[in-house]
Amino acid sequence: MSRVWLVQRRKDLGLSQDEMTARLQLHGIDISRSTYASWEQGLYSLPLNDPLVRLGLSRTLDMSIKEMLSNEGYEIESTHSTEGERAATLIDRMDSNHRRVVLSVIEALARELRS
Repeated sequence: MSRVWLVQRRKDLGLSQDEMTARLQLHGIDISRSTYASWEQGLYSLPLNDPLVRLGLSRTLDMSIKEMLSNEGYEIESTHSTEGERAATLIDRMDSNHRRVVLSVIEALARELRS
């Protein structure tokens, strides 16, 4: 059974399997193109128990780890609202400088609303 979500996300990013493999390697994941292709085809399990793979794959796919795990079929419980989860996902996709700016704006808005 193929991993449609993984194939679709790679294609959405405009990457070939070779490019995807190269990006994963840049994140420190020792992987060949044939192994990556086997992940997409569902022949091998994604090694999501490995934190390096989880982080590298989520960064390469520009997805939060929660989104990735959810797409892989894991049940993710959340105590946050849908809007809160969406905001967190958007913030997770930003670089650290933009994250700090957005968080300071949200904190200032929260303080203003409490007054």
